[in-house]
Formats: sequence, structure tokens, C-alpha cells
Amino acid sequence: MLGETGAAAVMVARGTYGDPWVFANARRSLAGQDVVRPTVAQRLAALELHVRLLDATGAHLARARSLAGWYLRGMPNAACWRNRAVGCGTLDEYLSVIDAVSAQAAQADVR
Repeated sequence: MLGETGAAAVMVARGTYGDPWVFANARRSLAGQDVVRPTVAQRLAALELHVRLLDATGAHLARARSLAGWYLRGMPNAACWRNRAVGCGTLDEYLSVIDAVSAQAAQADVR
């Protein structure tokens, strides 16, 4: 958009949901480099960190339900995992879902 419109800046907004790599990838793209797609393990680690930060700051963990949906988007069986995440209410429940997704991805050798 910068080159096409001559704009001085671009707002990312919801593009960050489930994709905190968007900023590094924007810099890479502007530098003419290839965009790097995070692995399933990296996406799950980011989700885990995000949920742990919500818990540590006393935020209501219901917020993690929608975040899980964004992080899990496009993964094998994503709809199933999102449905499980919607039922979570505690940190341990979220961590259990993340562990299950990770185990399934490892078993299927999904990167």
C-alpha cells in the first residue's frame, strides 16, 4: 500500500491478532526479503505466552478464547481446537488444549 498509494504509513490493527510476527514480516517485506511464516510450534508458544500473560496480569481469561481462535486459525482440526478453547476458563485448561494441539501436530509431523 505504501508504494501503491504514496501513503506515509499503514495501520495494521487486527492483522496482529494471532500473528505477532506481522511487524517483523512487514519490515522484511519493505526490505525486499521473503516473509517468514511461523511454525505450528512457534504459534502455539506465542499463544501459551499470551495466555500466561493474561493470567499473570489478572485479566479475565475469557479474552483468551478469541485469541486462541486467531492463533489456531489454519491449523489442522482448527475448528475442533477452537471449540475446545471456547470452553476453557482456567490457565490449566488452556495449557491442556495447547499441549493437545502440539501433540497432534507432532504426531502428524505438521510444522
